[in-house]
Amino acid sequence: MPLDEKKAADVAAPVETGEQFQRMSPRDKAVTTACWILLLGVVAIHLALFIQGQLNKISFGTFIAVELAVLGYLLKVFVQYTHAPTLYLIIIFKLAKGALFLTLAIVVYVLSNNNLPVEFQKLMDFLRVHPGNRFFQMLAAKVANITEIQMIHAAIGTCIYSLFSLVEGTGLAFRITWAGWLSIGESVFFIPLECRELLKNFSWYMLGVMLCNVVIVWYLYVNKERLFHHHHPHKAAAK
Repeated sequence: MPLDEKKAADVAAPVETGEQFQRMSPRDKAVTTACWILLLGVVAIHLALFIQGQLNKISFGTFIAVELAVLGYLLKVFVQYTHAPTLYLIIIFKLAKGALFLTLAIVVYVLSNNNLPVEFQKLMDFLRVHPGNRFFQMLAAKVANITEIQMIHAAIGTCIYSLFSLVEGTGLAFRITWAGWLSIGESVFFIPLECRELLKNFSWYMLGVMLCNVVIVWYLYVNKERLFHHHHPHKAAAK
């Protein structure tokens, strides 16, 4: 193969997660590994303190700032060493969403046998919500009617949903074909629901979520051969 064609092929070919790590400089390898360990430790401490109710606004904001700073550095490294930065944005989005919902499931389960109205009032005091806010008054009335069994069922459902995002993010990181199709299928499933919600009650948040899902579907479907073809060596050889 001529040198120019080989360079073009190298640029077009996806870089697997393991290969990407091997291409890093020794310094970036060490720092990246330390950042992952730091991030997992900070998130674990953050979650433990949150469940125990020992977080104030300053410590909560500090934890969030540290977690975002570490994620920002990891994203910078991934973009530097990969030919598919958009894919890694999707991976980070999936893993962050999965971690968020898993945390929510754990919190809901821990609070399932607590006095929910009292816990809800503590949360409102922590957030300094005005007691006359109609939305939170209505939410407080609904919380008062939730039973322990309903909380446990909600925790189980949230945990199962979080596992989908975690599996999708991990599978995409290793360029597994079925993980790409699973991500496309999940996003396609939610787009019509989000459109209906936007028509009923427009919100910028819901519009942003829907646009994220549209981008995920478009990017993974259009680039499926480039991103995942190395897992089918016989097909690649036939071409």
